[in-house]
Amino acid sequence: MLVYQESTRLALDLNHQGALAATLNLIGEVYQEITHYPKARFYYQRSLATARQMGDSSQMAGPLNNLGSLYCITGNFDQAFAYYQRTFQWYQRQDDSRGMLATLNRLGHAYKQQKTTRLL
Repeated sequence: MLVYQESTRLALDLNHQGALAATLNLIGEVYQEITHYPKARFYYQRSLATARQMGDSSQMAGPLNNLGSLYCITGNFDQAFAYYQRTFQWYQRQDDSRGMLATLNRLGHAYKQQKTTRLL
């Protein structure tokens, strides 16, 4: 985590918003991995806001996808579906077939998880 904090500091010092957005997303992934979901969501949302603010859509797919994953893990399937749909639309606009395929697989997994959860 110290490396990411240093990366954040450098990105801020250099006013490199792309690096900042990427680093914030990675910090969110670390928090998600250790199941600290509120902090993960906070960093994903900051990453997304930074990408929007700088008008760089290339940095938006990661946090959108990660927010979908986070909401799926926490059982908030409506939010997960909404973020996966936004991710899919982003990949469509970029004509990125691999991204679309990966997102459809995540969406299918979320539907499967939702069905399993409802059966319990």
